[in-house]
Amino acid sequence: MRTKMSCSVRWAFNFGAWNPSEDDWVKAASCIQVEELKRIDGFVYKKDSKASIIGRLLMRKMAVERLGLANDVVQFARNDHQKPFLLNNVLPSVSFNVSHHGSFCVFASESNRPIGVDVVKVEYSGGKSLSEFFRLMKRQFTANEWAAIIAPSSESDRLYRFCRHWCLKESYVKALGVGVGFDLQRVGFRLKTVGLSRESVVTDTVLEVDGTPASNWTFQETMIDDEHCVAVALHSKSSEDRDGDDRFEVSGNFEPLTFEELVRSLAPLRPMDPSRWLTFDRKPEKPS
Repeated sequence: MRTKMSCSVRWAFNFGAWNPSEDDWVKAASCIQVEELKRIDGFVYKKDSKASIIGRLLMRKMAVERLGLANDVVQFARNDHQKPFLLNNVLPSVSFNVSHHGSFCVFASESNRPIGVDVVKVEYSGGKSLSEFFRLMKRQFTANEWAAIIAPSSESDRLYRFCRHWCLKESYVKALGVGVGFDLQRVGFRLKTVGLSRESVVTDTVLEVDGTPASNWTFQETMIDDEHCVAVALHSKSSEDRDGDDRFEVSGNFEPLTFEELVRSLAPLRPMDPSRWLTFDRKPEKPS
């Protein structure tokens, strides 16, 4: 068994730029559970299949490299809200979360605290005008949030603020593990630092729940590239978990991974099956 390492992880994989070879795809498919593979086979588009399989591989990479488990004993399941969890978690206090949007799949994990992560590509590609989209989405935000979102004069700056607020909300809801149906107007964010960059991690955003500041939550925000913002929601350690130093073990920056780095430590769970490539390769990349 491998020596356990820190469970504090931030990883990112650009699946939009990943054009897997047959060997890559068959290798990836051999490293995950059959039930998850069947789910991936059911996606219509390559883009969704790639995002999903990368998410599963990121989870396994953490379990193998950071928890010291062999890949053939790692077992994931889903709760009632479809959130994955590790059945044979040797450290029950380890929390992890996966998100994908645009071109990136991101993974975050920590010990002794709930965690949620969300990534959003700063773009709008819907059929409606941006103003009509905003009109429909306004109900998901508090009055203070919406005032901050529409404050800039340019549509691009408004869209950036919208995406950043949405990313924060999603990371919080995912950390709670409550799934869809949560009233997002109960949750408000006050942005003290207006701009995000790839070079730094912002941690001064304030969460308000039902209008009251929630000081036991911290949010790490950054840009993965020029188009994708990411937020990590972290609940503070309880008093019994504190060791005199409640600082986070990582800076919040996401480490980009190559496919080789992603699968290097993952032993196949079954023989390579070339039919998995045929199932994947016949799919269109994305909606036309």
